[in-house]
Amino acid sequence: MQKQQFESVIANNEAFLQKHKDDLQANIFSGRKKDHVLVLMLKVNDKLAGETLIGMLNALGKNSREQKGLYLTSYGNQLDLEKNLQLRQSLFLNLFLTASGLEKLGCKDESWQPVIEHLRMHGQDLESINNAYGDVHKDPKVDAVLLLAHEVEDALIRVKRQLVSDIFPRIDVECVFEETAEVLRESTNDYRRGRAIEHFGYADGASNPCITSRELAKVKSRNYWDPVASYEEFVLPEPQTSEEQQSYGSYLVLRKFEQHLDKFREATEELSKKWKVKPDEAGARMFGRRKDGSALEADPLEPDKDINDFHYGGGKCPMFSHARKMNPRNQPNSNELPKAYSSPNPIMRRGVTFGKREQVYGRVVRDRSPRGPVGMLFMSFQKDINQFQTILKQGETGERDPFLGRKARIGKAMAPDPKDPLDGFGGFVSLMGGLNLYAPSISFFEKLQPSQIV
Repeated sequence: MQKQQFESVIANNEAFLQKHKDDLQANIFSGRKKDHVLVLMLKVNDKLAGETLIGMLNALGKNSREQKGLYLTSYGNQLDLEKNLQLRQSLFLNLFLTASGLEKLGCKDESWQPVIEHLRMHGQDLESINNAYGDVHKDPKVDAVLLLAHEVEDALIRVKRQLVSDIFPRIDVECVFEETAEVLRESTNDYRRGRAIEHFGYADGASNPCITSRELAKVKSRNYWDPVASYEEFVLPEPQTSEEQQSYGSYLVLRKFEQHLDKFREATEELSKKWKVKPDEAGARMFGRRKDGSALEADPLEPDKDINDFHYGGGKCPMFSHARKMNPRNQPNSNELPKAYSSPNPIMRRGVTFGKREQVYGRVVRDRSPRGPVGMLFMSFQKDINQFQTILKQGETGERDPFLGRKARIGKAMAPDPKDPLDGFGGFVSLMGGLNLYAPSISFFEKLQPSQIV
């Protein structure tokens, strides 16, 4: 993308965000910036939502404007939290709805049917999976998902206790499933927080699109990759009932992926012998990046190049690698938009790792098996769930992604050469289940009325 083009897109993005900053739920255009996460799957026990619940949802929206009490975190709220102390003390809160949740809140007219049908249509893909959250098409049905995050783990425990013992019984809501997660970070030798990584040890979240000039400024060079995307790829206009300012929501994909660390370790050792490289190099070829997120073929003339500013033109990155499947890119110096954005299939990734790892002096012991299941609570925002589905299918079919291919397996005869097509190699990640959700605007909750309950 030419400089003039992405400057125009950035300007449009910032004008949109400034206008709607107090009405957009946080996390869509700016990450939660909290390491401890609690995800509560909720069921509304009344066939139709009661007046007490509607009052609570009204308050969650209205309190967001003044940042008092318990409130939904908006994009504008995040911008206000500039001091580290404020950021550390604040509670992050998102609320998302399933198709059944929208219906129970009264969204039954024709204007909301496209949203409900979109959620249900893509939810069919989850029916054959051993869903970690129960069968979403039968009881216990999940109507809503409450995402809480904080920098202090004990703070989340206190909030959960208040919700489960006091608030939920009063509004006839039941918590049917829950997930706890924590950002896994590599250790550092100074006061700075280490880079966020996933359980295989690779940098996480390096490929999100840039929406604002502040994000774009973090990219040190743009010779190979232009990460700019329009806000229109991540939100959709909500049905309006008046002449008020247009509001916007987004679709959220939530998936639970379990990572099989022992299988990955065995495979890297096998490949290191076949390719005559060290195990870390073999793992980097499967992943398509080194552990710090940088390209396999470093540019000696630009050692400080941003970790996300690379392409696959050098030949070292195998065709079957995870990064290549999830982030297809053009050759360097191309004036065309990268495939991932020109399709368009951009998604805004907001995942977080789950599961405990053994640590010594704050460092994860990488060569020891975890104490239980570990993996990723994958979350992404997009204006159309097809954007996520298209990327996922790139890894599940054809030359499958070694991490996401469902039917892939590990076998000594299956270890491919770097330039060979992938044939049945992988099985390092299992999809355990998930939900498709809608992230309404703040004003959606503010405007809910008991009269809507019919």
